[in-house]
Amino acid sequence: MSILVNADDLDLITDGADQTWDLASTTLLPAGIMSVAPAQGSPFADFFPEANCVWSLSSALLGTDYGYFTVDTTEVNTLVLHIPSDPNIYSPPAQILQFPFSYGDVFTDYYSDNNGPNTIQRTYSGSGTIILPAGTFTNVVKMTSASGRKCNDCGDSGGVNYEEGCLKCRSCGSSKCG
Repeated sequence: MSILVNADDLDLITDGADQTWDLASTTLLPAGIMSVAPAQGSPFADFFPEANCVWSLSSALLGTDYGYFTVDTTEVNTLVLHIPSDPNIYSPPAQILQFPFSYGDVFTDYYSDNNGPNTIQRTYSGSGTIILPAGTFTNVVKMTSASGRKCNDCGDSGGVNYEEGCLKCRSCGSSKCG
């Protein structure tokens, strides 16, 4: 897993179907190793028996964290993220995908987590091929998220979005990751 170093490169990822996003000259910073597996038998599975999927994110700096999910033919839901370092439990589970989900589709989810109630709107806003320093990937989906959460720094309630694993405020630029 890598982190995009220059946020201005995100402007190259335009909306629309059949796009080619050329980020070959972008600098990527290694962030760790992410794995996805069945939840059964994983370190915290007994605490989340309804979970059938787990991701683990390992980095030399932060150790290993886990996220537990339910995945079926109609949706993917988050039960908890960042366990054990800073567990964030979602109640009800936060829906991150729904199927079928086609270009132009939008769905809204309402949930609570450790920070209180939240609304998030997800939009399938693009599809195509992305060219990265690590290779070329086809059948890529661009999904944007708009959160109903207020920015802690400037108070804007419409500009906080979840992007690349971080909450980012479009008004003042502040971000909270992890």
